[in-house]
Amino acid sequence: MKKSIIIFAAIVLMAGFSTRVMAQNSVSTQVGANIVAGPSISSTATLDFGGMIKPSTAATVTISPLGARTSTGTITLLSSSVGHAASYTLTGEGNSGYLIHLPADGVVSVSNGAAGTMSVNAFLASGSAPYALSGGSGSFTVGATLGLANGQATGAYTGSFNVMVDYQ
Repeated sequence: MKKSIIIFAAIVLMAGFSTRVMAQNSVSTQVGANIVAGPSISSTATLDFGGMIKPSTAATVTISPLGARTSTGTITLLSSSVGHAASYTLTGEGNSGYLIHLPADGVVSVSNGAAGTMSVNAFLASGSAPYALSGGSGSFTVGATLGLANGQATGAYTGSFNVMVDYQ
């Protein structure tokens, strides 16, 4: 019996060290990357709400992305200074799709340099998503709404806002 156990143990040990022939299959796979320049944006016109007379109640003035100016409240818009939408040009990769990122409400204001400030909200770009470059170039316009307080201080108001574009 002792011999049987020794022979059995030897067989088990030898089986553990035996080499097995296994079929091996492999495939070569290519790896690639494409680096492109990000879209470039230029401002070609500022957002201008035009001239208006000091309101006697709270009011708003809206410039649509197409440049139409409307108002709410008791404000008189001057026809000699009608304002316009902001406009932008883009250059980029071929016919790539892109996204336009506009400021959120409550972020942008304009100031007359003294005590007067007004909020600019409801930014809106022309066209509709998905936006696409045509042959590597494109353009769009941006409008927004200006909020005026009752008896808003007079003066020339200025400010700025950021517009960002990126590939979709």
